[in-house]
Amino acid sequence: MRPMVRVAAFFLGLLVSVSAFAAAVVESASGNVRAGVTAAAATAVRKDQAIQPGSTVVTGPKSQTILRFDDGQAIVLGENTEFRVATYNYVKDAPARDSFVFELAKGAMRSVTALVGRRNAQAYTLRVPQATIGIRGTD
Repeated sequence: MRPMVRVAAFFLGLLVSVSAFAAAVVESASGNVRAGVTAAAATAVRKDQAIQPGSTVVTGPKSQTILRFDDGQAIVLGENTEFRVATYNYVKDAPARDSFVFELAKGAMRSVTALVGRRNAQAYTLRVPQATIGIRGTD
């Protein structure tokens, strides 16, 4: 019986550790909001759904979503947007290991940085084909 308990404990630990790798959670979604490995493979999201590193989030016309990250950062995606979480690594007790790489293929987004932005600004990268940026102050 003991080997079965150990195996069950191992798989439970594995399940908990895999869920810890979520990059963000869908805080809200209105309209046609989808996520997946690619934009073409994206399926409808729901509130509180985990978004994994490597995922692409797509919004349709008159749609919007808010993604909340582990460090408190919020990203708001406007309509007709394609956004990818290329890399997300937040280590609460090791700021030097933080790494956020986001890709905005098209559309509009608003980013309100949080803990990582304050403790390691070099850890935040946003890749875009072209952009217009506005700094609006604090939130």
